[in-house]
Amino acid sequence: MSDHASGPQMVGEQTEVDSVAPVPKVATPSDDPSEAIGAGAEAGMASRVKRGVAWFLSNLLLSRGLSFIAFLVLGLILNKDEVGVWATAFALSVFAQIFKDGGVVYLIPQRGEREYERIIGPVYWMAMAFNLGVAGVLLAMAFPAAAYFGNPMYVPVLAGIAIAVPLATPATVFTATLQMRLRFATVSRISIASSVLRNVTLVAGAAAGLGPLCFVVPMIVGAVFESIAGYVATRESPWRRGPAFSRWPELFGASKWLIVTVLAYAGFNQGGYLALGLIAHEEEVGVFFVAYQLVLQVDTMLNFGVGFVLMGAFARINDDPARQQAAAMRSARALAIVAAPATIGLAVVFQPFERMVWGGKWADAAPAAMVIALFCTWRIVFAIPATAAQARGQWRFYALTTLAGGLGIMLAMLAGALVSPTATSAGVAMGLSMLVVIGGLYVLGMSRLNITASRSVGAVLPPWLVGVAAAACVLGAARLAAPWLQGMETTVQRLGARAAAWAGAGPELAGRAGVSAAAGSMLLLLGVAFGKLYLVGLRVLTPGAVRDALALAPARLRPHAERFLMMRAA
Repeated sequence: MSDHASGPQMVGEQTEVDSVAPVPKVATPSDDPSEAIGAGAEAGMASRVKRGVAWFLSNLLLSRGLSFIAFLVLGLILNKDEVGVWATAFALSVFAQIFKDGGVVYLIPQRGEREYERIIGPVYWMAMAFNLGVAGVLLAMAFPAAAYFGNPMYVPVLAGIAIAVPLATPATVFTATLQMRLRFATVSRISIASSVLRNVTLVAGAAAGLGPLCFVVPMIVGAVFESIAGYVATRESPWRRGPAFSRWPELFGASKWLIVTVLAYAGFNQGGYLALGLIAHEEEVGVFFVAYQLVLQVDTMLNFGVGFVLMGAFARINDDPARQQAAAMRSARALAIVAAPATIGLAVVFQPFERMVWGGKWADAAPAAMVIALFCTWRIVFAIPATAAQARGQWRFYALTTLAGGLGIMLAMLAGALVSPTATSAGVAMGLSMLVVIGGLYVLGMSRLNITASRSVGAVLPPWLVGVAAAACVLGAARLAAPWLQGMETTVQRLGARAAAWAGAGPELAGRAGVSAAAGSMLLLLGVAFGKLYLVGLRVLTPGAVRDALALAPARLRPHAERFLMMRAA
């Protein structure tokens, strides 16, 4: 019941491999005509779907907020080696977990209530069989991995993940059942409670000195909690149903492309850690992990939120290619306008942000984070053709393009690590692969909608170039004004330290407060300057794209956005 994340996060609720699986299509009134019995049935279902989207977005915002807080706290507690061990171990485990659940759990909402009684037993037992097999593979990998990397911590970390996988089987089945019944609010409540429990457990484990194991314990705790909560919500006991082995081949055949998609997302999201971990020292993996994950906090929020919301919209107009094409173009423009400042802005403020929060502990992550942030827009907009492919039922194309993206990222990371086994080299390789590989797949996906390369690139390139230009101007100006800015930081640092001392802080804490205050002032200055330049550039150079973005804004926010930008929606 975890939200769908993009990789092994420094948070508990997103460390299950099912977080890399595709979001099942949300039911709409036309999905199951048998549901429309009696007057107002379709309107009632549509209302439930809308409320489900609202619950999902609220859950996403809350869980990402908790994730980000946990990310910051863990960055203070854990050292680079500990983070590196976790990132490498989880990357190994993800590739072992390709067959987790056998992909069959997603057939529950797809088949609906009419087939539920016939498939729930075989789906549960087939998923459990696959998960026990995955657990066995992970246990078998533990000692060889520890020997290869020369670190015994890989044994308990991989063993803990192995324990969590079968324990999560009931939770995934219950989640699929609740989704089938459009009980989105219940799913979100359980997910939110699990998110809080996992993050608290995660931070407590790190504070207690568990090291990399602090990531594993929340997986086990969360799996148990979600399974119990799912049972209370559904009152279903699928383990009491017969396994019906004769149905397994048919179920596996129906889910094979979902399995391929999980493989694809494993490479897409975790392949970089594995490629770097095979060559570089664990400390470098840890530095790259922090750089990559900070940028992906934004990526996850935009990518999966957009995919969830647009899935139903694209599905409704499958029989109207012209409308679907227009919707894809407008969505790409709008998403690029939001993604470009959200990610490129991180490149502008990463260094003062790191000093403010971590006091220089992760300063080595700055080059990698800045390069990844610079090109991440192209990764985010890939969600548009990917969602359209899912809505059209083109699972084979979706799985193969995502697989190609994962392999491209892994090969680029491997090449970068061979040139120089450092986090910076890995960050450059990751950023370039986002532009060349993922950007190319975005163009290919849009071509399936009969959108030419010039049009698909033209939807993203202007806001991205405006963001790059704004970032270059701000960072260039900061370099030219470095003596003045350093003087300002020194003054703010002294004032911050004196204020903290006046409030009763000791010398060490007062000094840290002064550093954070100085870095915070620089972050605010650079961030505001970048935001202003970006908005001016958009307003002057790409007014049409801004109008499209305003048209897609939530109705309650649109009037305020129009007044702020002094423009009307398209």
